[in-house]
Amino acid sequence: MKGLKGISIEQFVGELGSTEPVPGGGTTAALTGALAAALVQKVAALAQKRGREVGESVTRAADFVRKFLELAEADAEAYAQVVAAQKKAGEELESLGSRRRCSLGNRAEGLGPHGLSGTAPHPLPKACS
Repeated sequence: MKGLKGISIEQFVGELGSTEPVPGGGTTAALTGALAAALVQKVAALAQKRGREVGESVTRAADFVRKFLELAEADAEAYAQVVAAQKKAGEELESLGSRRRCSLGNRAEGLGPHGLSGTAPHPLPKACS
């Protein structure tokens, strides 16, 4: 997902229901906060229109809407970076594991199960020489 700005609700919900890691729970929670704040903003604006005193409720609710939308965007970006870092770390661990297996295979070449020369070959291939 590239970002939340400019995508439809239908697209967001579709991506939320997909197997992709973003958007996730944090983004959805922040978006839910923005929706709740927008509803407060609407109610305050209607009350104000009808002559009721609402103080700064409309402005404050609008500020919360903006803040929650910023948080939703920030969460999506941050979690995408976490997922990328985890993927990279996993690839590095996999690479390290391959080198370790290779190292063991090279040292064990020609040794039997008990480290005795001249017995059955070691089951690990010599892949990194």
